[in-house]
Amino acid sequence: MERSEDEKLERVKSAFHEGGPHIIMDFVGAKQTFNMAYKAALPDGVIVCVGLHGDTVEMELPTLIRCVIGIQGIYSGTLQQMKEIVDLVASGQITPVTYKLHKLSEVPKLMHKLKNNEIEGRAIITPHID
Repeated sequence: MERSEDEKLERVKSAFHEGGPHIIMDFVGAKQTFNMAYKAALPDGVIVCVGLHGDTVEMELPTLIRCVIGIQGIYSGTLQQMKEIVDLVASGQITPVTYKLHKLSEVPKLMHKLKNNEIEGRAIITPHID
């Protein structure tokens, strides 16, 4: 079932007790993911963009200023370094980090686990899993 952007936004916001996340990590860095983060962030929230998809985004400055949303970018590594890491994993020289996929509805429980250092590897939120 394909959901509209507004429906997706409401699902994200409703997963949090305060109506939205305080901190958002965008590991994709695409226009669609950044715009969703920008719309979902609570006032005084922070968006950290790690992904380097390469899109251009537009922001409403009054919203940015009024809500005091912080935006940070992190760039750590080159494409060549990424290829080298993939080769090391493929050759068995290093073991990749374990991960588990989770439903969007599990976010509050995962935040508690994260706070208590109970998550091993990565917890990946996949909104399309029901």
